[in-house]
Amino acid sequence: MIRRGTYQLALIVAVSALVVAGCGRTSDRTLSGKEKIAFDGAFFQTKAARVDKADISFFTASAVPASQTLDGARQAAEYEGIVYCIENFGTSRIQWSAGPDSDPAVQPNEKDQLILRGRCQR
Repeated sequence: MIRRGTYQLALIVAVSALVVAGCGRTSDRTLSGKEKIAFDGAFFQTKAARVDKADISFFTASAVPASQTLDGARQAAEYEGIVYCIENFGTSRIQWSAGPDSDPAVQPNEKDQLILRGRCQR
């Protein structure tokens, strides 16, 4: 039989552990379970997809809505491109043709979408 004092102490320790585990969280999860990360203080819908069926190393990465913060949209799309390359090639090395550092060349389109283009390096 568990004594009342021991039970209360165990309950306090368990609740404290849950509170500490939730502190400092800077991300959230979507309904699909994918982690949402804030870039420049804003959340974006991101996507990365191959461009060529024959060579999956070429891809585009996008972030919407770019009007929230252009720097954040660039960071979010770059992050999505890095994830794409790691998942498909095991490396984060990317040769950007229209990348996050291509200042005036990379601007949101009419759908408020910022699109980066690159190639995963093997």
